[in-house]
Amino acid sequence: MNTPPLLLGSALAFWGVLLDLPWLGALLAIGVEAWRIVNLRWDFTDDNYRQFWNICTVLFLGGAIFAFSVNDGASAMANLFANNTYTARSNALTQASKAVYTFGQWQPLFFFPIMLAQLYGNRSQIPLNAVSITSRWWEKRRPSTPGTTREFNASYPYLALCLFSPGIGTGQNRAYFPAMAIAMVWALWPVRSRRLRLPLWLALVAMAITAGWFIQFGIKRAEQNIEVWQANLFAKWTRRGIPADENSTAIGRIGRLKLSSQIVLRIEVPKGTELPLLLRENSYRSYVNEKWSSHRASTNNVIPETDDMTWVIRPIHATNPPLAISMYLDGGRGVLPIPQNLTRLEQLPVTTLITNSMGNVRVSDGPGLVRFLARGTGSTWEGIPRPDDLLISESERQILTNLVSELHLIGKPPAQIVTDLENFFAANFRYTTFLKTSAKRGTNTTALGDFLINTREGHCEYFATATTLMLRAAGVPARYSVGFSVSEQSGKYYLARERDGHAWCLAWVDGAWVTVDTTPGIWAEREREHRDWYEPIKDFFSGIWFQFSLFRWSPDSYKEYAILGIIPVLGWLGWRLSRTARRRKATGKEKKQSFDLPGADSPYYALEAALNRHGLVREAGETSAQFLLRSSELWPDQSAWFEEAIRFHYSLRFDPFQRPATSMKAGRERTTALKEYVGKKTK
Repeated sequence: MNTPPLLLGSALAFWGVLLDLPWLGALLAIGVEAWRIVNLRWDFTDDNYRQFWNICTVLFLGGAIFAFSVNDGASAMANLFANNTYTARSNALTQASKAVYTFGQWQPLFFFPIMLAQLYGNRSQIPLNAVSITSRWWEKRRPSTPGTTREFNASYPYLALCLFSPGIGTGQNRAYFPAMAIAMVWALWPVRSRRLRLPLWLALVAMAITAGWFIQFGIKRAEQNIEVWQANLFAKWTRRGIPADENSTAIGRIGRLKLSSQIVLRIEVPKGTELPLLLRENSYRSYVNEKWSSHRASTNNVIPETDDMTWVIRPIHATNPPLAISMYLDGGRGVLPIPQNLTRLEQLPVTTLITNSMGNVRVSDGPGLVRFLARGTGSTWEGIPRPDDLLISESERQILTNLVSELHLIGKPPAQIVTDLENFFAANFRYTTFLKTSAKRGTNTTALGDFLINTREGHCEYFATATTLMLRAAGVPARYSVGFSVSEQSGKYYLARERDGHAWCLAWVDGAWVTVDTTPGIWAEREREHRDWYEPIKDFFSGIWFQFSLFRWSPDSYKEYAILGIIPVLGWLGWRLSRTARRRKATGKEKKQSFDLPGADSPYYALEAALNRHGLVREAGETSAQFLLRSSELWPDQSAWFEEAIRFHYSLRFDPFQRPATSMKAGRERTTALKEYVGKKTK
């Protein structure tokens, strides 16, 4: 029995939509529905069907290898054997799970050739020996018996594959369950029992759908609880691997501060975004011995949404356009540069994401390159100030106190203090990447004190550190932040190089953390003055490697490339097979075989009509077997034929493989003869 018209095609189209390949789903849908109007059929032999099945087997095995490779399963397993630690085991398990999800979602494509063979072949079913080794072995044991080939209809198994495969994994679309319910009703409607009243049938279907909804909801909740437990356990073992609570500065270093021109970030910036764009990696509170740290920052393990790639940092609606940030992860882990007003991260395929109260976002067990969307709103997400945000080290206190007094900052509103400091640094300091020690520097003067009193020149770390500590000395809570300043455009991307690493200050002004950057604006241009002559050549090859990495590590882009390779191969194999089979026009019967009840051609119905004419009527709730057994009581000598008629009818109705052709012919002849016998008795 084939599926109702358009059901299989709709399932394939829906499968393509859920896999973000609607054009592929539409193409396959046309293939499985066009046979109803196409006049061509091929007379395939059993060998031809075996060849189609061999194609499916090759696709199945090739798909398994492909899914394992694109999800970095090979490197994860290699790392597991080389370093059998908890992290390695967890990473291998994660990558293997992703490979299984990908492999499972592509099943309809793997078995599409055998489905086409059934639809466009000379038979309405597929010979069992084409797909079953056991059946082939049995036929070899009985080579002299003609007509013993069993067949089965693959329409409904393939429909189940199309419906269940896109649901594999945790990233189900909200439309998945309603679509499954509609498909179930669509499939059951033509084969519903006419003896069951329609309201009762609809009520039973509604009960089944409701039960399914609550069951899948409970499974989803249990899965989320397991993920929370797993994330907490995993974070316990891995959080030490990504140091983010300490930052050494270049304050006090003598000589040229030479930074690399290597591209570390590519950002797709929405129109209207104010430049330069500051992307923060971390903020710090404590400054001791020319080093910033935040050892007491509290951490939080963020649990992903159901798609495993959306991470809600704050449950606030994002109002700003998203930034698309592309960056490499060393060993699958790293610190993400993010906007200060972050609320959520999307399309980020990592296993663990940990944030802290200072605005740091750390990830682990991700691909070699990620491209994620950072969404934000107008407010920042750090907590309120703590006493640590006003601390000043004793070695810097005297100089800072004197400067704050000279500028008359004490007692002013925080916003005015920020403005006065910005004017102070702009009028009296200059930017340089060549660091030197002043001849006036005393033995007890620190590098920061020398910068504020004597040299009054330095790079961004000097300006940010001095601004943070002077704000604290004036009574304004402040923090030291590091990250990247983005302003260089190349094509559709804005680039952040290593030399674009930047430091600035966050100040608590009017109940919110605001950015204070006192480094002179010419600093970026000064950095570019020292770029190498071969930088454009490096950028060219860097761009090529970036595009390759996007294909290598993207969770979606490989699909299009895989399809572009598979479709020509399938077309060539189909053409070769079609040449070995005789092509002819489809008969009217073949074109009408779109949907028939199983066993609709059973001679039982003619026998039941003959019994009705004899005065024997099937009662309500009485099965076909009970009816024939009751009828056989009138002709005890024919009871064996009545039992044979029951077995034959049930074989047609409920056995997908049915019986050998010789046995089917005998059963049909005996049931027909029994019908004629009853007809004679009626006369």
